[in-house]
Amino acid sequence: MTSLNLRLDAFDNTLFYSTVMENRTKYMVSRPFLLNTAIAESLCQLYGGYLVEINDGHEYTVVKRVLEGAKANDDVLVGVTDEFQEGVWRYREHKTQTVTFLLWDNSKPEPDGGAAENCATLGADVGWKLQDRKCYDNTAHVRFMCEVENA
Repeated sequence: MTSLNLRLDAFDNTLFYSTVMENRTKYMVSRPFLLNTAIAESLCQLYGGYLVEINDGHEYTVVKRVLEGAKANDDVLVGVTDEFQEGVWRYREHKTQTVTFLLWDNSKPEPDGGAAENCATLGADVGWKLQDRKCYDNTAHVRFMCEVENA
């Protein structure tokens, strides 16, 4: 193994708390991080992936199981946004696709942030339901989840 590979593996262990393979897809849960969508996206791209895009109920079940297995207790940034058109949620990586599976936290009206909150996290304290959030908040500690297909 080259020195570069050893350093990348060390970086991987420093950045990600848990990595799980499911049906040729790798789900990577970060350690706690500042809420910065651009940096989270870039780090996922470094590994050949993107912020997780939950396409259906089955994938939601997989993601929830991964988060519970990782014992994550922070909200987790996912790859959906309505920054291009308020109220129309699209995937961050696959921008032309409208999100069809949105399981919002129903303990309060969600999404409720208007133009100020254009990203979403899975809420640790609400059973991993979606909550709309700001895309950048240097006071908020969250995790993010990468999805790497055909890993």
